[in-house]
Formats: sequence, structure tokens, C-alpha cells
Amino acid sequence: MSELSAETERLVLRSPKEEDATLFHNFLVENRDFHKEWVPTRNENYYTHEKARQLIINSRASYVEGSSCLLFIFEKSKNELIGTISLTNIVYGPFLSAFLGYELTAKEWNKGYMTEAVKGMIKIAFQTLGLHRIEANVMPRNKPSVKLLSKSGFTEEGISRKYLKINGIWEDHLHFVKLNKELE
Repeated sequence: MSELSAETERLVLRSPKEEDATLFHNFLVENRDFHKEWVPTRNENYYTHEKARQLIINSRASYVEGSSCLLFIFEKSKNELIGTISLTNIVYGPFLSAFLGYELTAKEWNKGYMTEAVKGMIKIAFQTLGLHRIEANVMPRNKPSVKLLSKSGFTEEGISRKYLKINGIWEDHLHFVKLNKELE
């Protein structure tokens, strides 16, 4: 599989490269506390430079295998990593589905960047990867994510009780889906 990239009005989404390890490490460390409320518990090792490098290597291997797709989000006017967006658990065959995940740096919130990134990833999922369905699960109290998914054309399909363990607590998650209308 070739490298993935997409541009939106203000962003560049692209596959991570091993030489991005320092940028990725800095992103993880700088946003550790900000993201803590929304992600599974991560141990100290997760925030090392070596772990950032290994995550990039693993993501590239998973992309080649066709099981996931991680993209880094850069603001066009800077060479600064402002976020990540991913499709995981990609299943081909009759299912053609994946799960959407994303993280944005705290200092770039409320600027519409993640809305642009999600729309770019939807285009990749449907037009490049040929998927039929994108799913996303968010905690009901994560109002910004609920709003983001709704604004991006996802439909709320229900609630998954005790779906994911976040900071040691099994949290309920709202289940959102976006379908590729061209494949219906």
C-alpha cells in the first residue's frame, strides 16, 4: 500500500514517518493531561521517545497489513503536529468497516481543525480504501466529540454500556456510524 495523504483547506493529513518520532513524542507528552480523561490508562513507557518511534513503526506495519490507518495532522502554515486521526480494526470482505479515533492538541481546540480532519479521513475511508461504514464510540459526557461526529454526518445508533475501560472505570459510550452512500 502506498503512503496516504490528504489536504483540507488548512490541514495536511499524512502517514507518519519514523523521522516524525520527536514531533509525535512531543505531542504525546504535551497533551498527556489534556487527553487523560478520554483515553485508556497509559503507563509511563507510553510517553517515551522510543515508544513514540515504535508506535509509528507499528502503525506503518498495520497499514501495510490493511488493519489500520494512522495519519498525522499538520497545520499547513507550520511543520507542527497538531493531532492524529486513525481508522482501526479495518475489516474488508462483506463488512468493509473501521473505527474512527482522533486526538487534537489542547492549544488548537475550537478552531474547526478536527472537523476538517474528520472530513478528510471520511474521504480517504470511502474513496481510497473503499469502506462502507465508519464507526466511532464516545463517552456521552464528551460533548465536543458528540458535536464533532454529528456535524461530520455521523448518526447516533445507541449506547454501548460499560464499553471501554477509561482510567480504571468501565465507561458507557455512544455509538455513531457514517455510511458510504455510494456503496448502498
